[in-house]
Amino acid sequence: MNNWQLGRNNPILKGNGFVTKADDYIIPKSSEELIENLRLDYQGTPFTKDKGFAVIEFENDLRFNIDHAFKTSQNNNPLPYTKTGMTGSKTNIIPEYVNQNDIIFKGGETMTVYDNKGNIVSRYEYIGFDENNKVLVNKWIKK
Repeated sequence: MNNWQLGRNNPILKGNGFVTKADDYIIPKSSEELIENLRLDYQGTPFTKDKGFAVIEFENDLRFNIDHAFKTSQNNNPLPYTKTGMTGSKTNIIPEYVNQNDIIFKGGETMTVYDNKGNIVSRYEYIGFDENNKVLVNKWIKK
């Protein structure tokens, strides 16, 4: 992972855009499977089969307005958005959700980094505040 993802320069403090629910999706066995399942194989995609990927897991504590994308004002998104509420994969249909606001990480979120074959490279936990909940830490700690 780049230093910014490790929290040294500009850590990932929030997420936005399209998300999937853990109940609807299993971690892919490779970058190729990830690209197919989420239909990230559209023209001009930055995703390639030879690069790894990361999965950030967080709880939606109802502070975040996550809904099916076709029910929101976000229904005119570019590819890979299908405007049907489901991905267009030939092998695995996954509901499309979009969050209306930034998802601000508060602590306890996990990020697992995989190589292109689906092997775990590293795991991180996001630390928002120190153990006394007083000092803002804002970084990902390698586990």
